[in-house]
Amino acid sequence: MGTLSNGIFGPVRGKVGKLVSYQLLGKEVVRVVGENTKPPSMAQLENRQRLKVLALVQKPIMAFLKIGFRYEAALVNKYPANIASMYNYREALGGQLSGYWI
Repeated sequence: MGTLSNGIFGPVRGKVGKLVSYQLLGKEVVRVVGENTKPPSMAQLENRQRLKVLALVQKPIMAFLKIGFRYEAALVNKYPANIASMYNYREALGGQLSGYWI
């Protein structure tokens, strides 16, 4: 991921070809949009399932999570929702999930 202080020719926003530029936490960011044609591995499928469960659980209480994690997020210059998700992914999700009930 590349970052630009003022863009190539000034502030750049949006998509140009396969490049997407946007502002993230006060920084100009440019990334390439890729396409994966390989089938996902079992580890990728399990990770996607864990993230889906996490999103379903956190969505109703996200306003509280943003308040509860805002100070920790300010220390590491990240969004409170991301800090809450990282914490809950590590601490709340364990074991093996079965994909048949989601």
